[in-house]
Amino acid sequence: CMPQARVCSVTKRGQEELVGFVAVVVVVAVMGVILLALGLRSSGDLAPPPSDLVRQFLDSSFHTTTSCAVRAADSYMALDELLRTCYEQSGKSCADGKAVCVALNETLRTLVKEGLHVRNTSYYQAYTLDVSFAPDSVSQRQPFLGFSEGACSGETRGDEYAIPVRSGKGLLFVKLILCTAS
Repeated sequence: CMPQARVCSVTKRGQEELVGFVAVVVVVAVMGVILLALGLRSSGDLAPPPSDLVRQFLDSSFHTTTSCAVRAADSYMALDELLRTCYEQSGKSCADGKAVCVALNETLRTLVKEGLHVRNTSYYQAYTLDVSFAPDSVSQRQPFLGFSEGACSGETRGDEYAIPVRSGKGLLFVKLILCTAS
């Protein structure tokens, strides 16, 4: 670099400036990711994060056959069909004389409590299940059915399942929230 000392000095200084610029960009990017993560974490949204377990449980539950058939000659209804019938024709009864809404309520409670082992001594100690109706996926929802069991003192996990009504004019949303031990 002797005869061309001036060129060597300029090249070296340019490389140092480039390394400095890259270092500043990396630091700013890391700080941005950290701030974004903190902002998302403390967004104030009280809804629990979606849970694959709850989503899969709801999906499989609504394909489960219940003990309710409207007529003795009919086959037993799947849970989603029982929910639709309760919403659209709440006065109907099962062949055994039990009201369809009573059968729905009992079936949902049993499935959640026994299927997810919700007990004071289990990992999941409480749950809330709410069913609401909306004419579409963005409209205000109207509560239809809901119940809960246990006292929540830990983290919550939940998800919801949408079931179209028979008329095609609306959706029934089933939202399940599980609460863990603290």
